[in-house]
Parts: sequence; C-alpha cells; structure tokens
Amino acid sequence: MTVRSCLSRHLSARRTPEKVKADGWHEMGVLVINVADERLTDWERQFAENLGTRLYGKREDAE
Repeated sequence: MTVRSCLSRHLSARRTPEKVKADGWHEMGVLVINVADERLTDWERQFAENLGTRLYGKREDAE
C-alpha cells in the first residue's frame, strides 16, 4: 500500500550519515570524525582524539 500526499514533492531522499558529514565538510568546513573509523591510521586516530580533548575536554567514556 502506498500513501499519497500533496507534500511528497517537497520531501527529499534521506541522506546517509556519511553524506551528511561530507556535505558539512564541503559546504561549511565542519569536520566530523569517528575515532573508531577503520579508514584512519593509528596516528590519525590519536591526533583526532588529542584535538577533541584539547578543544572539548576528556571524554567520560574514553578508555
């Protein structure tokens, strides 16, 4: 069953979290990094962790 609505033309496809992050970087210069991202090297992961700690303080759930 399909629900029809006069608003359907105003709805856009939902963006993936990765697309939201990419758009934020390209459009606003905002960088979102998950330190658990497997694409990061150990050095990059530690750098991101250090930068986050410096800017926002130590994470409560950090090991």
